[in-house]
Amino acid sequence: MSPGLVEQDEGPGESFLEPVAICGMACRLPGGVDSDASFWQMLVEKRSGQTPRVPKSRFNIDAHYHENAARPGSFNVAGGYFLDGSPEDFDPTFFNMTPIEAQWLDPQQRKMLEVTYECLVSAGITLESIAGSNTAVFVGSFTSDYRQFLTPFHIILRGIITN
Repeated sequence: MSPGLVEQDEGPGESFLEPVAICGMACRLPGGVDSDASFWQMLVEKRSGQTPRVPKSRFNIDAHYHENAARPGSFNVAGGYFLDGSPEDFDPTFFNMTPIEAQWLDPQQRKMLEVTYECLVSAGITLESIAGSNTAVFVGSFTSDYRQFLTPFHIILRGIITN
């Protein structure tokens, strides 16, 4: 099969090849990668996006680090893979959201909104041109730790608001 072609089933026993075009690209990756060009540069330079220590802006690694990984409430890795910037750097009004809605939105979802918009721009597509169109955007995420982090606050806030 040629690159850029995807086999699709038309019905029982029938198939055809349909060209696929990637028209736009955007990304945020550890190691300061914020565009396809910086991603490519990282690959060319054979760099890793790993940081030797958790950034102080994220959390206090010293409060959780311990050489013994079996110790409850701790881990034995001091670094990791972190995106640059602050999770609070998000303009909710651009996405027709209130600041309160944005507060409860997982930072991963905020970042996905921003990067999806950048991908559309990179493809030369405006929000006005795709509004109401048959357009799909595919993204992925695999954790829900922000929701777990907020759950105690949500219970407290719900109690304050309803009392």
